[in-house]
Amino acid sequence: MNKPYRGVQLQRAQLRMSPPKKMKTENAGLARRITPVLAEELTRTSIELQWVFVADIVDKKATSRLIQQLSVEFPLPTLQHLKRVRSEPKGKSSALSVILCNADDLEAAAERDSVRLKDLVEGCDVSVECLGNLYRQRVPASTPLTRAQYCEATKYWPTMFHEDKRLEKLLRGDCFDDKEALRIETHMREAVSIARRSLGDTVVGAVIVDPETDEVVAMACDCRHGNHPLHHAVSVCVDLVARSQGGGAFDFESISTELPSNVEGGEATSLFYKNRHNVSNLATNTEAHKGRAKLADKSLDRSALKTPYLCTGYDLYVTHEPDIMSAMALLHSRIRRVFYGCSTAYGALGSFYKLHLQPGLNHHFEVFKGVLEDECKSIKRGDRELEPCKQICT
Repeated sequence: MNKPYRGVQLQRAQLRMSPPKKMKTENAGLARRITPVLAEELTRTSIELQWVFVADIVDKKATSRLIQQLSVEFPLPTLQHLKRVRSEPKGKSSALSVILCNADDLEAAAERDSVRLKDLVEGCDVSVECLGNLYRQRVPASTPLTRAQYCEATKYWPTMFHEDKRLEKLLRGDCFDDKEALRIETHMREAVSIARRSLGDTVVGAVIVDPETDEVVAMACDCRHGNHPLHHAVSVCVDLVARSQGGGAFDFESISTELPSNVEGGEATSLFYKNRHNVSNLATNTEAHKGRAKLADKSLDRSALKTPYLCTGYDLYVTHEPDIMSAMALLHSRIRRVFYGCSTAYGALGSFYKLHLQPGLNHHFEVFKGVLEDECKSIKRGDRELEPCKQICT
């Protein structure tokens, strides 16, 4: 039987081929620009090592008994992350070795170099006849926190490790897909837009969003001017969220309060918060909010409103890294995540300090940087571009 013509063979082969991969969209790779701000001990791959005494096990059948004896005579309270016994391939079988004790337990350095197995276990209930050569070995001094650290640690000694999948995704940079990254950049563009309405020399914009509904809860620019040195964009935004829940403390009498175009129409504005529970909006009733919050707002029972405490569960998008005062306001308000565009000299969420990672605090939140970084660095107010030094929140 004649073979099919070569052209027919190629056509049949093409039909059997899997469909071509989809072309990457213009949004592909956006997530790579969103960098998590993590603790230094999580980002490094090197590990700290320490010396221990190790002995070969010549009688494998006695391994279980040896482990029990050593656990009593030489406990390792600071090395609980290590497996006591190591198995290494040796020809067609395997060789076992066991950690006896921490080398630092011996006082003099000379003793650590010249110690003998018999002297080390003298007076202890340890089956010396089951042990062979004694030598010093470097082992990981602490528990590995990431898979990269775990892989490095196992080069020295078998180590126990429980992977944090969320952390690993953050370290790989694939915590957000392209759709999520696009949404994040969209909200950051809102922050960039409102930043141009800033009243002082510092140009900063902030937007608080409810991630469940993807709705803007509050937005504000930097309002530090005249007698308002505390009106940072972040602090103002948090105060607006408090107003939406019946609280609030700042005086916005002299600040423009028109609704932003991306909310209900009109030109861009300096301040906005979502109308909740019949609380007057700054855009519709400015008089009700002159001075400190009026009794109409204060009379609302927060427990009856069934609203979360301030920014619980909300995300913040801010053009510049918050300073220590704004970062503390975010911590107190129980923010969920913070996304900022560019770092600042005295930033408290990655540059000068990492407030959100301090272990003694009663609330922690995730921080991401680098969202529209170039745009945030070169924000213009009107037709005038600010000097870089003016973009630093101090």
